[in-house]
Amino acid sequence: MPALPSSATIEPLRLSDGSCVAAAAALVYRCDPAFDPMAVLDLQGHPRRFIGGRYAVTLAALPPDSQALGVTGLGRLYTVPTDPRALIVEAGGVIQRWLALPNPTEVPDHPTATLIGDSILDGAAGSVAARLPGWTLSIDGVIGRSSAGGVAPAEALGSPLPDVVVVELGVNDHDATLFRADAERILQVVAGARLLVWVTAHGPDPVTDAIDQEIVNVMGPLDNGSIADWNRAVPPEALSSDGLHLRDPSGAVFPDFLGPCLVAWRLAARGLGPDRCGAAVAAAVVG
Repeated sequence: MPALPSSATIEPLRLSDGSCVAAAAALVYRCDPAFDPMAVLDLQGHPRRFIGGRYAVTLAALPPDSQALGVTGLGRLYTVPTDPRALIVEAGGVIQRWLALPNPTEVPDHPTATLIGDSILDGAAGSVAARLPGWTLSIDGVIGRSSAGGVAPAEALGSPLPDVVVVELGVNDHDATLFRADAERILQVVAGARLLVWVTAHGPDPVTDAIDQEIVNVMGPLDNGSIADWNRAVPPEALSSDGLHLRDPSGAVFPDFLGPCLVAWRLAARGLGPDRCGAAVAAAVVG
């Protein structure tokens, strides 16, 4: 039996009356304070793993058929009977869907990924590839590309899809309603990827905030979808005078932002990194 590391913490689930939920039914834990939190449901049947933190996507409301599972220090957990890959966490009035992880055997040692984007991705393509050694990448960045321009390359992916699809589009759009329609078309054809990531837009155009909200809206229902919040993460001092492009577009700022998101997901999916203590936690509480 693997030893439970001292850095691991387990969040007990409790019902509204204070009684504990059986650990075999649901478990929330963190392998290290620096890692994103993990959850697993149905340990003794068909375990379903989830990761929160930076991978969680905010929802406007609870799904109508959601059912309360219990309460932890991280918030109130809900499952959705019609969607076994859904885990919803509500805390402080904020509702988030955690990212469902594939089974460890479904993620190869050298995953494939396609990245579709605009000038931000185009300039950083070489640095992104260097940041993801061991990955097989297809990077398609076009200067000035809008979300409409991302539909054709997404449709051209065909089958089988890459393990991961990353979309970095939105800053060249000027209508949030049209953006959403294009985003839905893109996501519809890449929905079967093991991980979908949409990178938020950052720019001075006032409509960019509305476009970023639409990114949240379209990604929210997707169990395999996550958002990389470039709008929040980009250092202001790294931007040129237009408030959009990087001073050094081929530099490490964008890859250093995006790379860890993909690397940590791969590790967690394979039972490593953020989930490196998962087997020990399950053994400790279930026996």
